Amino acid sequence: MRYQTIQVKPREKKAKSEGEMPIALSRGGKDAVSFAAASKEVQSAVHRSGVGGIMELVEGDGASHLGMLKELQWHPVSRKLLHASFQEVRRNQVVNTSVPLVLVGEPAPLADRSGQLLKTNDSVEVHAQVSALPDHITIDISDMLVGDVLTAGLIPMPDGCEAVNPDTVICSVTTPTVIEIETPTAETDALGDALT
Repeated sequence: MRYQTIQVKPREKKAKSEGEMPIALSRGGKDAVSFAAASKEVQSAVHRSGVGGIMELVEGDGASHLGMLKELQWHPVSRKLLHASFQEVRRNQVVNTSVPLVLVGEPAPLADRSGQLLKTNDSVEVHAQVSALPDHITIDISDMLVGDVLTAGLIPMPDGCEAVNPDTVICSVTTPTVIEIETPTAETDALGDALT
């Protein structure tokens, strides 16, 4: 698996540099480590992996740590990312984590506009060794018809991986939503005039 990578450096006690944010890495049984990283780089990695995703924190000397993203703190007004917390994991460790999904193909009901695709999840929670986790899982949805619902349990999983919650809905094909606009009649017009 190619993990989302974040370049980090030891965080000093003094105020952080402009454009940087703090990162905390908890290590089971050891003291937590504090790093600083470019805010834009962290936000980009978070956007791709999300909370629960595993990322690689790489120091300047080449040392790296695998960490599962546990928590994010955002500014309540600006929505700027302020802090990220990770839990260190090992490559042979078994974890539950989110893996991005890539949907390919176009169901026939979408092509002829007799149906619409409703995506419920962009990722799936997987139980596997860290070393067995894929970058993403590709799903061909070409054969889906109106009324079909794709759940996590129906996704073909890579070797060594299994869905944590098989009943989680990933996407479905439904009939198109039609919004009917009521056309005013002479009767409703008269009622409207009487109320004014």
